[in-house]
Amino acid sequence: MATFYDLAADNRRKSLALVLLVVAILAAFGASAGIALSGTVDGGLPFALGAFVLGFFLTLGAWFSGDKAVLAAAGAKPLNPDAGVEERQLDNIVDELCLAANLPKPKLYVIDDTALNAFATGRDPEHASVAVTAGLMARLDREEMSGVIAHELSHVDRKSTRLNSSHMSESRMPSSA
Repeated sequence: MATFYDLAADNRRKSLALVLLVVAILAAFGASAGIALSGTVDGGLPFALGAFVLGFFLTLGAWFSGDKAVLAAAGAKPLNPDAGVEERQLDNIVDELCLAANLPKPKLYVIDDTALNAFATGRDPEHASVAVTAGLMARLDREEMSGVIAHELSHVDRKSTRLNSSHMSESRMPSSA
């Protein structure tokens, strides 16, 4: 029977294979375009090489700054713990949970939206970010917010934020609402 570590290593191998497959498909499209434009198989090689190089650099860009793109698209602003009680509480919750889970503290962001939502992004625990909507901070109590943040930190710990650059999780409204 496979252990958790065996499954995690297998997942990393499959993830790498998926990324390489996407780059190879991009190169194949480039080769097809080159052949169609030049009319010869030899004419497809420069297009395939160009598409492969483009795919490689796009992959590097996504690896190193995909999280920043997701945060910018969401309109996330860095958390200011001095901005109010809710921000300070969120900062304290993340401190406590990271200490308990032996994780480095991710960068924290707030999205000015009334929706109940939170997400984690980043390529590894050392480069992680967690974003929370203002609506979630206003609606949930400390215990409920701890559960949401623990869920997001579990994605950071398992590195499941790598390929999708962001894991959105709809937060459930409290049952007493």
